[in-house]
Amino acid sequence: MNKIKNNMKFNFLVLGVNLEKQKNGFSGKGDWICLKSFVENEKGYGEFYLNLNPKTGKGEIVMKDPQYTDFLKEELVK
Repeated sequence: MNKIKNNMKFNFLVLGVNLEKQKNGFSGKGDWICLKSFVENEKGYGEFYLNLNPKTGKGEIVMKDPQYTDFLKEELVK
């Protein structure tokens, strides 16, 4: 059995539920849940959007600002 070696704490802000995915964001009535996610540890801080569709089982991570990309890539891909 594999053990989790690294724990990371996230804080989330719910931006909306039951949203429809549009060309440039989310609005209207649909199946998506949109979260703004915050990650912080001794190495840095970052924010990203986590969009989930429980009906289809799909999800996506969208970077909030380019300044967070390097930190988040390093921390999320361990």
